[in-house]
Amino acid sequence: VLCFPFLTGALLYYVRVRQRARTLGARETAALAVLFACALNAKEMAVVLPAMIVAYELVYHGLRRPAVREPVAPLGGPRKAMVRPTWLPLAVTGTMAVIYVLGKLLGPDSLASFDAYRPVCTLDRFLETSRTYAGDLFLAPPFDTASTVLFWTGLFALAAVLRRKAMLFGAAFAFLAFLPLNFVPPRDPFVLYIPLPGFAVYAADLVVAALGEFMGQ
Repeated sequence: VLCFPFLTGALLYYVRVRQRARTLGARETAALAVLFACALNAKEMAVVLPAMIVAYELVYHGLRRPAVREPVAPLGGPRKAMVRPTWLPLAVTGTMAVIYVLGKLLGPDSLASFDAYRPVCTLDRFLETSRTYAGDLFLAPPFDTASTVLFWTGLFALAAVLRRKAMLFGAAFAFLAFLPLNFVPPRDPFVLYIPLPGFAVYAADLVVAALGEFMGQ
C-alpha cells in the first residue's frame, strides 16, 4: 500500500511533465528520483518504474525522439534555447534500479538467500506465476497456460486493433508491474494492488472507445 502512492506518483509526475511537451530538468529529475527511492524502500515491486517510463515513451512518443529544445531564462539574461536530453530521467532511475537489484541479490543480507524471495528465472516459473495471478484477477483458480497466454495477448491485440494508446499503455503497465513477482514463488492476491491501475486505465479507455463508437464519434 505504501509503495502504491510513491510508484504511481513518480510515474504520474513524469507523465505530467511530458504531456506539456517538455523534458524533465535537473530539479524535476531529482524529485522523480526521490519519489522512486521512497517507492523502492516501501516494496521491491517499484523497481519496474524505469521500464514503465520506457513503455510510456514508446507508446506516446515513438521509438526515436530527439532531445527537446526549450526556452530557458538565465539569471539576469534573455531567454535562450537549451537542449534537455529525454534520456536523463531514465538514466537516473535505471541506475538506481540496477544498484537496488544488485544490493538485493548480492548484499550481505540478501533476500535471495530466503526460499520465498529467491528468483528462479525460467519459463516454467514465469508461466506458473502468470497462471496464478490471472486466476486471482477473476477471483478464480489459476488459469491454464493457454488461457493465460490468450488473456495477455488479447489485451494487447485489442488495444492495437482499436489504436488506443491508453489501453496499450495500461496493458503494458499491468504486465510490467507483475515482472518482479513472476520469478519468485507465487504470492497472495494482495500483490495485485500495484498492477491494478494498469487494468483500470485499460478498462476506462475501452469504455471511452465504446461510448465514442456508440455516439458515432
